Amino acid sequence: MKYMRILSVSIFIITFNPAYAEEGPGILKIFEQFVTSNAAASRCIKPDNETLTDYQANFLMVSIYASQELVKQYPKYTRDQVAGAMKRKSDLISQKVFEIVSEKGCDDPSVKEEIKRFNAQAKWKPGK
Repeated sequence: MKYMRILSVSIFIITFNPAYAEEGPGILKIFEQFVTSNAAASRCIKPDNETLTDYQANFLMVSIYASQELVKQYPKYTRDQVAGAMKRKSDLISQKVFEIVSEKGCDDPSVKEEIKRFNAQAKWKPGK
């Protein structure tokens, strides 16, 4: 019973964000984009160490800001609950991307677009 409550709260926290409709991509949408591109890249390319390190640093920063945003939006949930919700959302997104790659292959235009995004996210220099 407790698991179902946590799962439903997690899905609500991650998927319902009315700010998406009112403004450009917020930090939660950016987080989802990082997860999506990471999943595609993990199945289709072998980035060099520098690219991978740069990507991971940017993904970590985005993850921290996304977590802070969720804690701010949902103060009654603990940081552990928020982290668990983010992990479950990441796993769901990744699994969907893995299915698409398996079905359509790495040469599919949508998969190629995510790989381009991965490389752009690795090159991203926040604040510059």
